[in-house]
Amino acid sequence: MDRIMGDDGTFEPERTMKMTARRIDDDVASELPAANVFAVSTFSSDGVSTIGADASVAEAARALTTADLGLLVVGSVDDVQGVISERDVVHAVAGGRDLDTFPVRELETTDLIWCDSTASVDDVAELMLEHYVRHVLVEKNGKFVGVVSARDLLGALAGG
Repeated sequence: MDRIMGDDGTFEPERTMKMTARRIDDDVASELPAANVFAVSTFSSDGVSTIGADASVAEAARALTTADLGLLVVGSVDDVQGVISERDVVHAVAGGRDLDTFPVRELETTDLIWCDSTASVDDVAELMLEHYVRHVLVEKNGKFVGVVSARDLLGALAGG
C-alpha cells in the first residue's frame, strides 16, 4: 500500500485508505464484464418447475426443496397463471397457516414481472429493485421461456 504524506511530511492514513480503496475499486471494475453485454437468455435458469393452483402449499414446499429452486410457476409453461416462491411459503408458515390444506391459489403471486429474453443484466436488476422481487419471468416472442433469478444475475456478473 502506498503511503500518502501530508504537506508537512506526516503520514495521512485516512487519505491513504481512501486512495487505496478507490484504486482497488477501479481495478476490480476493470476486470468485470460490462453488465449490459449479457442478454438474460444467456444465463436465465434452465430449471423451471410448475405446480397446479389446487396443490397444497406443503406440496409446493416439497417441490421447491426437491428441485432446489426458489420459485415454482403456477399453471404450465404454456399457461402461466402465477408464481409461488420459497419466500411465499415462509410467509404462510409465519402466518400459522396449515400448509397441508392451504391451496397454492390463495398464496400465489399473480402480478407477474416479465422481461424480454434480450433484456440486459442491468434491465433485469432494475426490474428486481423497482418491484422488490427476486425472480423475473422471461418471454420470447410473447411466450414464456424461463425465469431469471437474483442468483442468476450474480452468476452472470461473476462470470459463472
